[in-house]
Amino acid sequence: MYLRFCGAQFKTVQSNNHACPSNSSCLPFLIPPPLPPTTESSPQSSLSSSSLSSSPAPVPASKLAQWARDHGQRSKHSVNGKDEDEVDFERGDVQAFLELLENEVHDAVLYTTHMHPPNLHNLTTPLYAPVVNTASLIHPFLSSQLRASALTHLKRRHPGTVDRDTIFADADAALEALSKLLGTDTWFFNGKAPGLLDAAVFAYLHVILTGGWEEDWAGGLRKGVQMRENLVSFWERVDQWWQFVVNK
Repeated sequence: MYLRFCGAQFKTVQSNNHACPSNSSCLPFLIPPPLPPTTESSPQSSLSSSSLSSSPAPVPASKLAQWARDHGQRSKHSVNGKDEDEVDFERGDVQAFLELLENEVHDAVLYTTHMHPPNLHNLTTPLYAPVVNTASLIHPFLSSQLRASALTHLKRRHPGTVDRDTIFADADAALEALSKLLGTDTWFFNGKAPGLLDAAVFAYLHVILTGGWEEDWAGGLRKGVQMRENLVSFWERVDQWWQFVVNK
């Protein structure tokens, strides 16, 4: 979404962590387009006057935001109908709220998608291997691997006991903090245009509100968003803009 906010042109392809380049440890990463061809002329080379192109290094997840700002078609955004600057995503307070999302809210989403067997088998595993029949012996093996990986992450984040109630309570507190931060503003930190935090919040809200999870497990997390009307309005506003961009 942040790439779209910045006006960067791209297309997505299905991938996994095994495809990550050496300088990127996890998804997502971006492969920039080749640099414009250059012409080299050398009396000692048979490639005299030939066009040579080079491929830039892949952009890891940690540098995607800066790449988007540097290479987007617009240095300013026009989501509001006019060009405005966004809030600097390198600000300490912006980074603090990004960490809140990527820790507390992320853990609750991960717990919902990977630790509840029906969600894991029916929703999560098929996303990693859509061509594998659920009756295949590969399906339960892959599900087991995904659950083990998620549990390892949660244990690292929550030493001792991985407690569902604690994880969801922390996520709810994070949603409350985000709701208070947004208040009645259009964008977070009262930005004049959407920034990186707006894109990140939308991504999590979209998954939570449209994830298709079993209600008994996702209900608390989903209701935690639905009871905060400004977060729902924010999601609807960005989603409408996104549908306009996709369909125009």
